[in-house]
Amino acid sequence: MKNTGILILLTLAVVLLGGASLYAADDKRKDLWTLAGMARWSWGEQPGPRYLLPIIYHNKSTGTFVSPLAAKWRRDGDTTTGASPILLSWLTASENRKDLWMLGPLAHFSWGKDAGGQHVFPLYYANRKDGTFLSLPWAAWNDGGVKERMCPILLSGYSSDGKEKELNILLGLFHEEWGGKERQGHLIPLYMYRGTKEFYTPLVGWKRDEREGFVYPLTPLVGIRTGERSGGWLFPLCSHTRLRKTGDYHGSFLWGTYRKHGRHVRSGIFPLYGYRNDGSIKSAPDKAAGYETYGKKFWSLPACWYQNRLAVYPDRKIGRQGETVRRYDKRHGFWPVWSYSSRRLPDRETEDVDGSVLWLLYDYQRRERPKKEEVRARVLWRLWHYERKNGNVEMDMFPAITYRRSPDGRKRIAFLWRFFRYERTDEGKKLDLLFIPLMR
Repeated sequence: MKNTGILILLTLAVVLLGGASLYAADDKRKDLWTLAGMARWSWGEQPGPRYLLPIIYHNKSTGTFVSPLAAKWRRDGDTTTGASPILLSWLTASENRKDLWMLGPLAHFSWGKDAGGQHVFPLYYANRKDGTFLSLPWAAWNDGGVKERMCPILLSGYSSDGKEKELNILLGLFHEEWGGKERQGHLIPLYMYRGTKEFYTPLVGWKRDEREGFVYPLTPLVGIRTGERSGGWLFPLCSHTRLRKTGDYHGSFLWGTYRKHGRHVRSGIFPLYGYRNDGSIKSAPDKAAGYETYGKKFWSLPACWYQNRLAVYPDRKIGRQGETVRRYDKRHGFWPVWSYSSRRLPDRETEDVDGSVLWLLYDYQRRERPKKEEVRARVLWRLWHYERKNGNVEMDMFPAITYRRSPDGRKRIAFLWRFFRYERTDEGKKLDLLFIPLMR
């Protein structure tokens, strides 16, 4: 009767609320739904969810509580999450770690045994696991066992792997390294050093190296080379370097350069002169593995040049593979007084010769090929003209003198056509004088 009375009272209360309601009960739990299911109340030893939608929701068994002002739930067994939707913030908590997010992703704090990274954007970021800390005045992180530290405001940084340490200040204007094999550093533009082997300042400096060593006693403009290379420099006038073992050298004087490497010697000051010597022509080998040159070459202003060179190289012509080509080039002249050039290949029996005196006053040309020869000589182009081609000779002289001769014995001499003409052929002889034929 007692339970029946309570049920009658609850039913009357629901009817008074003016909504469709439902009530259910057992020994451990009682549930009341009302407002067409929008509200639920549960009580007893094992109560179920309680809610008034969309205002509040609570489930004691799962630890869930949701409302517009605050929310809380449990996940993954021992992890609890609490949130404040109005503040865009939430807190997750487990046995070894707690994480608090505020204002969405702008701020994150983590603490506990397994704490993760934390930050307040854009002020800083920190992570105790990997030793990372980033902020505008200071930054620190580990990179493969190397500790990196930085001060962005000062454009400076520090790094250490436990043995070697490195410090850079103001984008490297000041730099120091220590803890390794040798200490080194610099302060631009005052000094730079690498252990005891290298030291540089605006006044004095040195480099202790067996091959590239040097010392400058006053300023870097004057120096003396030591080690395998001797010589020195006086900037910007001259510089000289010589290898003690081989005797090879190279250097400069004003804007000119000179060099010796083995048998090759070079020098020049453009546009004043140029000189090249590749060794004696007599030292050329009988067999050539590649392209090699020997001999001398020289030119200078105003217009003087000389060349006597030999080039040896493998023959690429079909049927002559393995043979060596020897090409002789000779040239000399002084423009416009004279010029001479010759190219001769004795193995191929070819030669080309060109020469001239006072440009057009006299010029000479000769071309030789196997079983073929061409020669031409001229004075003032046509004042006197001489040609010989395979034994055929032609000569013209101003104003109207001609001479012709062929290997078969034919000959002709003429002046002003038939003013005087003498001709000898297989048919006989012909003679004209004052245009009158005297012999036929």
